[in-house]
Amino acid sequence: MNDAPLNHDKSGPDISRADFTWCMTAISWGHGIEATAERLMEESAKARENGERYAQMTADNAAAAVARRERSRA
Repeated sequence: MNDAPLNHDKSGPDISRADFTWCMTAISWGHGIEATAERLMEESAKARENGERYAQMTADNAAAAVARRERSRA
C-alpha cells in the first residue's frame, strides 16, 4: 500500500481506496469474494485494524463494482 493515492485532505495515503482497488483486481482475476476478504485481512493493516466486517464490506463493494463494469462492457 506504499503507492496508495493520497486521501481527500492530502495528508496521507488513501488506504481504503487502495484496499478497494486491490479487491477489485483479485475479484476480476477470478478470486472469490470470501477468499478476497480473507486475504485482505492478511495484506492490509487497515483491514486488520478495522476487522473482518471492513474486509468483507470492501470485498463485497469491489465485487459489485466489477459486476457493474462487466455489465457495461457487454
